[in-house]
Parts: sequence; C-alpha cells; structure tokens
Amino acid sequence: MAKRGGGESGGPSGGKRARRAPAKRREDEKADVSDDGKVSRKRRRSSAPGGKTTKKADGGGEIAAKRGARKTKKTTTIKSEDTEREIEALLSLEGKVLDVTVIEDSSAEDSDEEWEDVEELNEPTLESLQASTSADREPSVKPVQIEIETAEAAKKRLMKEKRKAEFAAYLRRMMTRFSKELREDTHKVHLLCLLANGVYRSNTCNSPDLQAVALSVVPAKFANIPAARVDVVYLTNLVKWFASTFTLNPEMSLDEQESLSGTLERRFGVYGVRDAEEMVHLFLILLRALQLLSRLVLSLQPIPLKEPSAKFESKLLDKPLPTSITEYKNHPLYALKRHLLKYEAIYPESAAVLGYCRGEAVYSRSCVQTLHSKDTWLKEARVVRLGEVPYKMVKGQSNRARKARMADPESRDSNDLALFGPWQTEDYQPPVAVDGKVPRNEFGNVYLFKPCMLPIGCVQLQMPNLHRVARKLDIDCVHAITGFDFHGGYSHPVTDGYIVCEEHKDILMGAWENEQVDIERKQKEKREKRVWGNWKLLIKGLLIRERLKARYGNKDADHSHAAFGGEEGFSSDEEAKPSSETPAQDTAISWPQNRQTEELQVGKAKRKSKREKKGEEKHLFPFEKL
Repeated sequence: MAKRGGGESGGPSGGKRARRAPAKRREDEKADVSDDGKVSRKRRRSSAPGGKTTKKADGGGEIAAKRGARKTKKTTTIKSEDTEREIEALLSLEGKVLDVTVIEDSSAEDSDEEWEDVEELNEPTLESLQASTSADREPSVKPVQIEIETAEAAKKRLMKEKRKAEFAAYLRRMMTRFSKELREDTHKVHLLCLLANGVYRSNTCNSPDLQAVALSVVPAKFANIPAARVDVVYLTNLVKWFASTFTLNPEMSLDEQESLSGTLERRFGVYGVRDAEEMVHLFLILLRALQLLSRLVLSLQPIPLKEPSAKFESKLLDKPLPTSITEYKNHPLYALKRHLLKYEAIYPESAAVLGYCRGEAVYSRSCVQTLHSKDTWLKEARVVRLGEVPYKMVKGQSNRARKARMADPESRDSNDLALFGPWQTEDYQPPVAVDGKVPRNEFGNVYLFKPCMLPIGCVQLQMPNLHRVARKLDIDCVHAITGFDFHGGYSHPVTDGYIVCEEHKDILMGAWENEQVDIERKQKEKREKRVWGNWKLLIKGLLIRERLKARYGNKDADHSHAAFGGEEGFSSDEEAKPSSETPAQDTAISWPQNRQTEELQVGKAKRKSKREKKGEEKHLFPFEKL
C-alpha cells in the first residue's frame, strides 16, 4: 500500500483526495445496491502491495456508513415484498466477513488525516447494508403479555361461563316454546277455517233453490222412483246420465265476487262445470234433491304441527355441533353413548366420530340401531342367523327371567337377555306340511305373526270351534297364534282361527256348516221350549189368581169394608149407608180349611208318592212352597 499526502507540499492536496475517497466509495455502494433490493457481487480492488486487505479507522468508517445510509435512503427504493430475503442475506453476510487489519498512522500529532486506499471486499460491508435497510424499514416489535390465572380467577371464569351457557340454553328453550306454540295456534286456526269452509259448502248444497233447479234438470225416470227402491242399477244409470250431460270445460268464466250458490245455479243452466270441484257440488245437490242420503267428503290438509323433516335437518346441518350434553339427548342428527336406551347400540363399532363434547365422542344418529331379542325378531318374521354372537347383553324383565335370577343368587345382577341387530337376522322360512300334519312349534301351536309365516301347504280358517269338528273327523287342526296380550302380570296368547292342511279345507268347511245348522236347530228348539214354558207358567199363574179370587174374594171385600167403609169408620158429619153385601153364613166354607188335618181326623190320610207331591207343588206359588 502506498501513502499519499506525505510532506508539507502534498498535505492539502493529499487530504482532499483522501476526503473524496469515501464519497467515491459511497457512490460505488449505491451502484452495488440494485433496484430489486439485492446486493451486487461487484468488487473493487486496490493497488495495495502484499494483497492484504485493510480497514479504515473505526471513526471514519462509521461516519462514512452514516452518510452513505442517508444518501441511499434518498436514492434507492426497496420493495416491501423482498425485505425478508434482504434480511436473510444480511444474516448470511455476517458470517462471511473476513478479518481485516487496521493500519493507523504513527504520528498522532499530524493535524491532517491520512487515508489509505484499501482493498474492499467482494461484497458490501455489513455496517453499510444494515444502515441502508434499517433506514428503509424498521421491523415492528409486538409486545408479549403472559398472564397466569389463579384458582379463584379460574373459578370465577367458570361460573361466568356457566351462567352464560345457562342463559343461552334458557333463551333457546323460550324460542323453541314460542315457535311450537305459534305453529300449534296456526295449525288450529287453519283447521277451523277449513272446517268452516266445509260446513259452508255443505249448507250451500242443501239450498232449496239449488235442489229445485236440479229437479228441473233431472229426467222423470230418476225423479219418480222413491228412495226405498233405489239400488245399484239405479245409481249406475244416474251416474252415467250425469257424466254425459254435464261437461268439464276449464275455459269457463269465473266471477270471484259471485257467491258459490250463484255460480252453481249458472252451471246448471249451461250444463257444464269449470273444474272437478264444481262437478262434485252439482252431483251432491242432485243426490240430495232426489232424497238420497249423501255426504260431502273433504280432504283437510292444514299446516302441519311439525316442521318438514328435510327442511328441519337442513337447518340443523348448517349449525355447528352442540356444546351442551343435554342438547344431544333426542337430537335428530347427533347422539352420545350415554343417551342410548336399553335396546339401542352404535353400529358399526368403527363408526365415524363427528366430534367430541367434553371428552365424549359424538356419533351420527343414523348409526344408532335398535336391537331385539330372538322372540321379538320372530314377531317381525325374522330369525337370527346361526353362529351370530349377541351384540349386546341386558337384564331381562320377564317373569321367567326374574324367577331364574332370584333362584340363583350369583346371577342376580348378570345380564341374561341376548340382543341382536337387524344385520344379524334373516327372513323367516316357514316349514312344510307333510302327510296331512301341520308343523308345530315347541308349544304345539303355529306362530302366525305375519302372513308370510303360514306353513307351506296349509291354510288359515277363521271359524269358531273348528277344532271340535276336526277332532270328530280325525283331522289335524292347530291354533294360530297371532300375538300376545299382557294382563294379570302374565303374557297370554291371542289366537285367530285355525291352521289346517290345504287338502282338508273343503271337508272341514262342509262339516262345520252342517254342525252350525244342527246347533242352530237345537238352539231354536231350546228357545221354543223356553217360550212354551213361560206361557204355561203365566197361564197357570192366572188360573191360580182367578181361583183365589173366587174362593177368598168375599172375605177380602168384608175386611176392606170394615176397615174403610163401616159405620164406625164414618166421621160425625157423614151418614152411614146400608150395606148391600151380606156376610158369609158358613165360615167353614168361606175360610180355607186344612184338608190334610181333616184327612188325618177322618183317617183317610194316605202316603203320597214323589210324583204326586211334585204335581201338587206345581200349583203352588213360590212363597207357598216354603
């Protein structure tokens, strides 16, 4: 390296050149920084001997860096999207800067600064680049705040969240109740309006004027037949005449301001209707005009009480998963295992988990399947396949299962009822009748819960007491069990007819009809016998009554006269009238005698047989028999 400005004559000029050197370097640095914010790889080499690289004095270098940064800020524009890459380049340069040697002048008293030409690095210095980039963009520093929640603050926060959740649930309940009541009221009002409209239409069809117009239109052959002689042929001909006379024309005019009766009267005049509704009204008026019992039937379709399921599910799908455990109970789309009923389970076991609520898995409601026992599946005409393992075990509630648990103390809390899912069952295959024998179950009956369970080659005959006829004819006949009735604490089978082989059907039906004729004849004879017995008893009673009147009538009249009409019975202002009746002269004739006593006295008493005694008792009243 060569010194410049040595001596008195060269000092000032050398100092000026030395001062121009930093400005030149600043211009070179400015040229090294391109428009896109990247540092140029251009290097400047000096003529310093030895190839050593030196660095300027610390103080002069800092001043030059600051001046270069200010000038670079004015002349260079760095794009915002490349600032991150620039910072990375700066950080990489920090490790690549080589060691430099600083050469200072030995004469510190020299007033003029002596600058040495140094060989600059291949790349810009770290200080100049840091100054240029820091001037363009200062990185934003965000403060970090760390909060530590105490137990009391956590408790207050949880209480606040709980109150907030309870209030939200209360608002949801109130909104649900309000919407439910609004829908119910709307349904009721709509239904009342439809009923009122139906009553109005029926009353319009009862109008005497419209019925008179209908009678003037109908032919005489229909109007002259009384209602008692109306049959199917009459009604068929009437319907054919009406359909051929009144035509359907949708292009007919309709006045909305006109009443229904006026519109129907005009339709009778033109023999045409606008739609099927008017045709029904005209035919109803015609039937009522002919004094035929008829009724107007309307299909009322009010606003439903519940929202349509498709629309309701679409609304629920738009909402996020509920956050409360109680909301999952009876939810139409989601379910939790804790809310499953006794005969419900999640299938398949690897069902997709839609989310979690307080650590519990949330499943789709479509994965909830209903399970049944073997007997219950049999009532649905399905049987469990062989080798199937119960999907779930529960505690049975039948009396038999309860008694079995009570008998064995070790199995009191055990689950003894096996449940199976629909995927573990198959259709019931009915057995086949062989050699005229009906296939039975273990109880000697035939389960016929569904029509498809009827044994092959058999028929069901719903005739009372058919088994008696079959027993007489030695034909196999079995009760058909169609269900069970629970009363009295037990299950009782419900029968509906009998199951017999198809080849015995005609024989049994003929024999049953003959027996029904005999039973009806016997019942008729029994009824006639009872009627004749009642008439005989009535006639005997009347004869006894007349005989008693003839024998004891005078005595009864005397007693009544003595009690109410005697002389002693009149008051002081009444006069006694002479009695036209004469008292009985012979009391032995008028007073009933004990003939048995007389016979005993005379000695004519004889021993009577049972038949005689029974014949005598027939003429006595019940109180006389005692």
